[in-house]
Amino acid sequence: MKRTSGKTDGESGTEAQRADQVRARDAARAGHDAVRALRASEATLRGVMNAAPIGIGLVTDRVIGWTNRKMSGILGYEHGELEGMSARRLYESAEEYERVGRIKHDEVRRTGAGMIQTRMVRKDGIVIDVLLSSAAIDPADFHAGLVFTVMDITEMRRGEETRRRLAAAIEQAAEAIITFDRRARVEYVNPAFERITGFARDEVVGELPTFMESGAHSQSFYQRLWNTLLGGDPWHGRVVNRRKDGEHVEVECSIAPLKDDEETITGYIEVMRDITREVHLEKQLRQAQKMEAVGQLAGGVAHDFNNLLQVILGNADLALREIPPEQTAYSDIEQILRAGKRASTLVSHLLAFSRRQPIQPRVVAIDEQVAAIEPILRRMISESIELVFAAGAGGGAVYIDPGEIEQILINLAINARDAMPEGGRLDFRTSIVTIDEAFRDDHPWANEGDHVLIEVADTGLGMPPDVVERIFEPFFSTKGIDKGSGLGLSMVYGIVKRHGGIIEVESEPGEGTTFRLYLPTTDREFSPESAAEPAAANGEGSETILVAEDQEQVLNLAVKVLERAGYRVITARDGEEALARYDEHAGEIDLLLLDVMMPKRGGVSVFEQIRLQSDVPILFSSGYSFDPESDRRIPANAAIIQKPYTPGMLLESIRGILG
Repeated sequence: MKRTSGKTDGESGTEAQRADQVRARDAARAGHDAVRALRASEATLRGVMNAAPIGIGLVTDRVIGWTNRKMSGILGYEHGELEGMSARRLYESAEEYERVGRIKHDEVRRTGAGMIQTRMVRKDGIVIDVLLSSAAIDPADFHAGLVFTVMDITEMRRGEETRRRLAAAIEQAAEAIITFDRRARVEYVNPAFERITGFARDEVVGELPTFMESGAHSQSFYQRLWNTLLGGDPWHGRVVNRRKDGEHVEVECSIAPLKDDEETITGYIEVMRDITREVHLEKQLRQAQKMEAVGQLAGGVAHDFNNLLQVILGNADLALREIPPEQTAYSDIEQILRAGKRASTLVSHLLAFSRRQPIQPRVVAIDEQVAAIEPILRRMISESIELVFAAGAGGGAVYIDPGEIEQILINLAINARDAMPEGGRLDFRTSIVTIDEAFRDDHPWANEGDHVLIEVADTGLGMPPDVVERIFEPFFSTKGIDKGSGLGLSMVYGIVKRHGGIIEVESEPGEGTTFRLYLPTTDREFSPESAAEPAAANGEGSETILVAEDQEQVLNLAVKVLERAGYRVITARDGEEALARYDEHAGEIDLLLLDVMMPKRGGVSVFEQIRLQSDVPILFSSGYSFDPESDRRIPANAAIIQKPYTPGMLLESIRGILG
């Protein structure tokens, strides 16, 4: 019988089972390996996502399924606290949530991903700016969920906002701002630079700043400037630059080097402020202060000098009365009197400059006054000078002493005549102008309102700036030593200032000179000019006069003159003594002769005290007019005699008062 395989059917079944078991075991092992691999992959992915520098999360049907640690940190939650939360809670408003949702939906549908800037609310309520990105987990199934990322850009947005505001501030700044590269070539200028210099941005970018050099500074000036900057230090100072139109502009500059982290200079920045107008006003203020100081000095000197002239002229006059005309001494004394009167004229000019000259103001129509002086001016100037009057002030009037208008016009005409030795043209123009805020920007001490403008313009030699600055100073003159005292224009200045006006001068060498005088108009009514003459001194006096004078020689002169005329004289050397003497002789005194300026108590104060108890007549004497405080306390019709006065003038004034 033939043999086949050594295995029975039972054995074959067992092997098949074993094979199936092996396959099942291998399959199970492979499945477990796949699960472990998947879990490892998920762990790795989660680790990567948790380590990511941006927030990452999953959202399905508007519910947050998972977020990484960075997302929790950005939004201020504990890790895992966001899971299961509605995505709506991350937004500051429902409207913003819906807007973001629509945009994401549209972009994800179209491209599979989307990005948008929005604002989210942290757990602590703080609103932050974020960059939100979204992508579909399954582009074919939008409802499978979205992966979203969040980047906190709050600080970046703040930086951008700061830079935007800084850029806007630079563009709107009143100061010019310029940046230069390390080679000192212009990189950027703001609109203020264009306004101050006249150069457009396109004209200067890439250029060296030498296009602004005006020639007012030496090359060593610029060398020192750049040495400072190249040494790493900022430079501050004033520079006179050239505008595009060729005009000069004075600026205050601050220039600083720009450095990197290694202290290497990478460029420069300059801030430039136009101070041309300020410098002009500073010069005007300094000139006004100087003139005020000189005026005070001149007034003080003139006051003391008038007291000396009073003694000289008074005693010379008395001496002349005692000497026969045929004697030699008579002629000598006449010379003294003439020189003294000339000196008195010079002093009156100083007093006019210092605004302390006694005046008799009234309402004056400027056009009429100028017309009245025209014949005098025509006789004064050369026939080679064309004299032109253009009256345009109409009924414009000022409250001023008519004699002062005459002095102003005559002095300006003489000044113009001397500036045109070969002939020329001299214009006198009048008009009414209104001083407003715009005018006061350049003339802060001007008073607003209507003014009469008197312009005196010549076509003469003109003056350089250094002469213009000093033209109103007493005794300053560009003429020869025998061509005048140098007080004419200073007197004009004093008269104008005393009446609250403004005087300007514009002149260039070879271009002539123009004076502009602004005098405030008045609404006072015109009054006829008094034609009454002072009363004559008729005969000798017999009344009693109290004379108060602190200058011993002036007092002695007054006593001598009055006693020789028959008056009884009581003397006092200061205000307190004057009041004491008046009390001692109350009822006896017929007239008071009071010096305005005295020690202890001035004449005005004595007047006020005596007026409380008596109406005795008073005659004031002064080396100059009264200070503003005193002026307001003295009646407008008060009797005043100006030093230096002659014996005849004194006696005439007294008899005019006593009758």
